[in-house]
Amino acid sequence: MERIIDLSNAILIGEGDHKKSYVDPTDSSRCIKILFTTHDVDMERELKYRRSRERRNLPSRLLPAYYGTVETNMGKGYVFERVADFDGKSSRTFQNIFDKADSDKRLIPFVEEMMKKFKQLLFEELIVTSNVESSNFLVQRASETKFSVRIIDNIGSPVFFPLAYYFDFFARRHLQKYWKRFLKELQEDHPAVMTDALKRKLM
Repeated sequence: MERIIDLSNAILIGEGDHKKSYVDPTDSSRCIKILFTTHDVDMERELKYRRSRERRNLPSRLLPAYYGTVETNMGKGYVFERVADFDGKSSRTFQNIFDKADSDKRLIPFVEEMMKKFKQLLFEELIVTSNVESSNFLVQRASETKFSVRIIDNIGSPVFFPLAYYFDFFARRHLQKYWKRFLKELQEDHPAVMTDALKRKLM
């Protein structure tokens, strides 16, 4: 009989419109996501996309690892790599960093480095996402000076038969559209950080 993981005292690390995420009480390097409904379009879309990448043998540095499902006292849980910094704290979102840079312009060089690194990996790996919310992208610190970018949500395409899953040409075209939209939204929300000059560097 499969062991049931008790999340009653587990640390809550995130809550959205569709799910809650807890630190796995049996392994702090993992997190367990609990869906509010048994039929969740976002999760189904993500798992379908991950399966398509596995069939094509495409590893990723941007996507956290997925370990399958477990039974919990709150129902079925989906187990993922927990994106946390070297000090054990949850990694900050792009939204957190842009908000801070609005009031502390010394962070702007880091924002530029972060965005360049993100774009490079995104277009190398051709990761398909269904939106461009900056709260879905995390900066994971491996040390005080080293970091990586991770994507934690809205992974995959809302299209019924997504050609971008199987053909790089369509994945790149999808990304180009979404990247332009992402820069446009960042500039609208953070004009002092995402200046015209920085935007041109990132196009």
